[in-house]
Amino acid sequence: MDEKKNNAYQQNLATTLEYLYRHPQTSRTDIAKHTGMTPATVTALIKDLSKQNIVHETGVEFTETSGSGRRRKMITFTKQTHLLVGGLEINARGLYLSITDLFGDIISQADIPLEAFDPQMINETIINLIEQTTADLDPNNILGFGIAVPGHYRSATGKILTNNPLWQQFNLFEIKKAIPYKFILKNNIDCMALGEYLFDPQNSPTQFNFLHVGLGIYNSFFNQAQLGLSKNPYIGETGHMIVELNGQPCECGKKGCLQTYISEKWLLKRAKKLFTTSRNTVLHSLVTEADELTLQDLITAYELGDEYIRWQFEKGIDLLVIAISNTLLIHPADKLYLNSELLNYPEFQQQILAKVNEQLRFMPFERNVTLEVLPFDPFRGSLGACALACLAFFIKHKNITTQVIA
Repeated sequence: MDEKKNNAYQQNLATTLEYLYRHPQTSRTDIAKHTGMTPATVTALIKDLSKQNIVHETGVEFTETSGSGRRRKMITFTKQTHLLVGGLEINARGLYLSITDLFGDIISQADIPLEAFDPQMINETIINLIEQTTADLDPNNILGFGIAVPGHYRSATGKILTNNPLWQQFNLFEIKKAIPYKFILKNNIDCMALGEYLFDPQNSPTQFNFLHVGLGIYNSFFNQAQLGLSKNPYIGETGHMIVELNGQPCECGKKGCLQTYISEKWLLKRAKKLFTTSRNTVLHSLVTEADELTLQDLITAYELGDEYIRWQFEKGIDLLVIAISNTLLIHPADKLYLNSELLNYPEFQQQILAKVNEQLRFMPFERNVTLEVLPFDPFRGSLGACALACLAFFIKHKNITTQVIA
């Protein structure tokens, strides 16, 4: 097979595999109809995948109508219990690692909190974490690792493009010297969005927003048609959207950035200042030192009626709602995922869902934008990195494999 034909074959194969992820029970006819490939091409691809025991016919036949149309055989994946991928997320809480099968089912997980290692030794720490977690696994069964990074990866240097000094020593080239697997890296929130797209196809549309509200705020604008294509690294930095003119100064140099009102980092920063400057706050009944304050302490203070804390949360949620509503007005999406430990608090969750829906009520949608607050999972980024690895090393998506570090 010449190179041109081989490239076309590989691209068609990747298209077929991706379609099967999104439609776990389908037919040759449907694959051809929805991907634009010819029926003959699809038949040949399914035959090859069947020989490799990647897909099989279930024995179930179906028709799309209740009439006497031609019955079609159901095609689905054969469960590959031996093939695995790894995913690592680096974030301000620490290192989180997941090993899954090709469909996101968890094999093992491990984490190291930030305070348990020296950021100057981050490469050695990652190497040890991967080696320990994979020690009992056959390395021939591990297709590769995705790494979800807090910022963006620069392939020329092996480093993370970020303003956080914690990650200045990260260098993939150093890790690759000690670890034999293939690697691929992507922004951690983009990885979380990939995880929803690939591992939860029944609930995720082909175009959606994935908004993370944590220590910082970032929005991944997911579009299946543009999957893997490079974009301006500043796109998605919702935390630096100005929501109040001449507001709180942000470390970016601007004033009134959204993250200064509702990100965990800034909520805690303001609460610590309140603790040290005022005796009239319930925070003193919760901790003895300002540095002991946690997000849960702030929620408790809110429940106990602390006036400043209640005002801070309510204003932050109102400004977040404005940012979300404005984003949905200018960026088409069928769904908005909210990923946030803070917004898992039921009262905040109810407030934000009600207020966003109120803001969008005037819009003449044929169907409303669905808002879903995801249950908080500290491993969500590492599971998303596993999805990235599946796209790169199993599906071999044409726009993803070019970023692989072999």
